[in-house]
Amino acid sequence: MENNILVIDLSTSACKVFVFNLSGRIISQAHRSIPLYHPKPNWVEADARDWWKLAVECIREVLEEVDTNSITAVGMCGLMHALLPVDEKGKPLDRVMLWMDQRCRPQCDWLQEHAGRLSRITGRKPSTTVSAPKLRWIVENRRDVLVKTYKFMFGKDFIRMKLTGEYATDISDARGTALLDDQKKQWSYEVLDLIGISKDKMLPIMDSADIIGFVTGKASRETGLRDGTPVVIGASDVQGTFIGINMYTPGRTCLYMGTAAWIVTCPESGSRDWIGSTATWGASLNWCKKTCNDSRAFSDIDKAASKINPASDGIIFIPHLMGERGPKHNPYAKGVIFGLTLAHTSDHITRSVLEGNAYLIRHIIEEYGIDRIGSITAAGGGAKSLLWCKIISSVLNKDMHVPRVKETTALGAAIITAVGTGFVDSLEKGAEKWVEISHIIKPDPDIVTVYNKSYSLYRRIDACMEEFYPEVLIEYGS
Repeated sequence: MENNILVIDLSTSACKVFVFNLSGRIISQAHRSIPLYHPKPNWVEADARDWWKLAVECIREVLEEVDTNSITAVGMCGLMHALLPVDEKGKPLDRVMLWMDQRCRPQCDWLQEHAGRLSRITGRKPSTTVSAPKLRWIVENRRDVLVKTYKFMFGKDFIRMKLTGEYATDISDARGTALLDDQKKQWSYEVLDLIGISKDKMLPIMDSADIIGFVTGKASRETGLRDGTPVVIGASDVQGTFIGINMYTPGRTCLYMGTAAWIVTCPESGSRDWIGSTATWGASLNWCKKTCNDSRAFSDIDKAASKINPASDGIIFIPHLMGERGPKHNPYAKGVIFGLTLAHTSDHITRSVLEGNAYLIRHIIEEYGIDRIGSITAAGGGAKSLLWCKIISSVLNKDMHVPRVKETTALGAAIITAVGTGFVDSLEKGAEKWVEISHIIKPDPDIVTVYNKSYSLYRRIDACMEEFYPEVLIEYGS
């Protein structure tokens, strides 16, 4: 019987389960959207009970097509920065503040007073994205939750705990919290003490490829997975994507297009330059679909938007829907739709959303140095949109390389799992063997000219709006 690897990919807005064969091909997959909750403006939460329910549904769906006995191991990857408090029985005590949640802005401002000390220890500056200020918010506002908390868990680690009963995380997720001593590769007592969190409440840190445990009888009955199937620790979505796009290749630049977007380059072997990230990306497209009450499939929306003229007949979309992370951190930033007329349709707005996000990526890259990078390799769910890739190519005036497996995060998790179970010798060899580029999109010279003019207007509008963002009244109370 063929050996296969099952991967659970828990992103901000979706739970996806894939079955990969040992050639890195997807042979079965399932997808469920994750409900997100907005109790107040700029608050974004998820419910871990939804995570597990949807993971079970997806696992059962793929196992209708694949023999459960062929699943030789289970791997994990998931969203970063969002820590779930659980009690001693592993029961969630509250919803999870997601990375884009901005309620911890006052706590982030407080941490800025200790920015030098934190950067020296953790290698990170305080921001509303990372876990440290969010945990401080819990300390200040939810003492009842803090007292009952046995462990704070990342999403992938919660799902894995439900499968195996074991508690642990990996270094890639731990590093994103701004709570890790980056030199010692362990939780920093000093930073945790500053935040007001006991180190005992943090998970043990293991290697991403370590086997943490095995599917329990209870989890087997719930999911259909074979009792005793080994489960690997796994990695954050960023680390999974690094591997699944083969960032071991010198000169490769990756644009990850998920709920948010980020871009990183590998100028030479063994090095990585983090260029920047956005607060929303696919989230803004989801918002547009929902707000326009558009019941069409995304593929049909994409097709309709492709018929709209480049630059959306004058509409400029400023995509700061949950504050902004790049090119400079601004939790006050807001979204703007400029240039609307009675002649515009929802398809115009959709295309402007795609273009506005591309403009933001160009702005981020220009701060780094746009001439320092060559072609762009697309990754994540947004890479499935041919229109979006074409827009990005012409906005940046760069070739876009599209991989065979666009679900690069899950592919990276599959490679990690293959290494952990001995099917592949190393992450580098797995990425070299399993990652392939399927086609290249080249910029259209005529459209490049159009987008250069539209991008210039985007930059001027964005700069003009900046002074007004803090005046928008948002309630940050508990």
